[in-house]
Amino acid sequence: MQAEIDDLEAQIQSLYNVLYLNATAILVNTQTFDHEPSTNVTIWDGSVPLQYAGYVTVQIESSSNQTHVELAYASHGIVYDSVVTIENGTASFPVLPGSVIITLGNTEPNNRVTGTVTALYYY
Repeated sequence: MQAEIDDLEAQIQSLYNVLYLNATAILVNTQTFDHEPSTNVTIWDGSVPLQYAGYVTVQIESSSNQTHVELAYASHGIVYDSVVTIENGTASFPVLPGSVIITLGNTEPNNRVTGTVTALYYY
């Protein structure tokens, strides 16, 4: 009986973590990139749907101030598509449950763009 109580308490704690956005999943883990000028590359393809509402942070360190990250999804009748230009820092996006697509791009006219990107899902 104690094992069942312990299991139920663990389930309750897990649900509290979701309720208070204390749970985290790594979507992209310190991935390096080396992109041609004026390109877009999908870094998270949505093949694993996000289960809960929450937010995604994308941290970028880039060789260009013309680097941008785009997060898009459609969920519960809501279509969301947001682009943030960022050189070195973090962009945050609200998410609903479902398939989320994250794209990294640049508008650099002539130079290759290099750097690292990390994406975390808080739920």
